[in-house]
Amino acid sequence: MSAASAFETNVWEIWSFTHNQTSGDWAWYKNGEIDATGNDAYVIPSVETTARIGTWNHDVGREWNGRFGFIMIYDRVLSANQVEQNFEAARGRYGI
Repeated sequence: MSAASAFETNVWEIWSFTHNQTSGDWAWYKNGEIDATGNDAYVIPSVETTARIGTWNHDVGREWNGRFGFIMIYDRVLSANQVEQNFEAARGRYGI
């Protein structure tokens, strides 16, 4: 479930990820537009975990060296229109 584009350095970007657990369909969005799509039967854990944002597989030395402007987690799949709407609402804060 990888995005097609790479993160750019020293540039604000708004990334979104959606995954429909029932169908397996997923999509990455970069600045409100679809960047990559696919299908994978990933099951989101139903119990509490020690989730992390900004690290790869809890591996030392692979932490994110940057800043996050905001992180939003939903309990439902957003449509492409909703992702675009969120992007449009936030883009001015980051000069995008």
